[in-house]
Amino acid sequence: MALDDPKNPLAIYEDKPVDDPDNPEWTEEDYRRAKPMPEEILNTFPKMRGRPRKPPDEKKVQISIKLHPMVLDHYRASGRGWQTRMERVLIDAAVHEDLQKKSAARPKQRLKEKSKAKADGKRRLKMQKALGRKVKKRSAAKKAGTKPKRPPSRRLKA
Repeated sequence: MALDDPKNPLAIYEDKPVDDPDNPEWTEEDYRRAKPMPEEILNTFPKMRGRPRKPPDEKKVQISIKLHPMVLDHYRASGRGWQTRMERVLIDAAVHEDLQKKSAARPKQRLKEKSKAKADGKRRLKMQKALGRKVKKRSAAKKAGTKPKRPPSRRLKA
């Protein structure tokens, strides 16, 4: 091959022997003297082939699922990684559903808290009366949780 062959730029290195004084080629004597590495040294180095293993709670489970062709076409049309995107949508839906369940349980808790606060307020009023303190009664608007109506402004409109 010619040295200036554009199809194989490494052609200039093919026929030249490499002379490296720090790493000479092994002779038959070197091969005969070679010994296998002791097991205790080999065991200190972990096997690093492939991807690292995930913990059992993070491993994915293979299943079979039937989907509507429209759904499958939609995700496949989005290109490579469509299964990962579909999984992300399912994870978001599962998290959203969990949040909805938690928020649905909250009104019951709020009712309990309100009734407890109401009972505490009644107890506080009784104690203040028992101690001989003056107790201010709340207006009907405050009890209902609304603001009382203001009288119309006396300012003159220009």
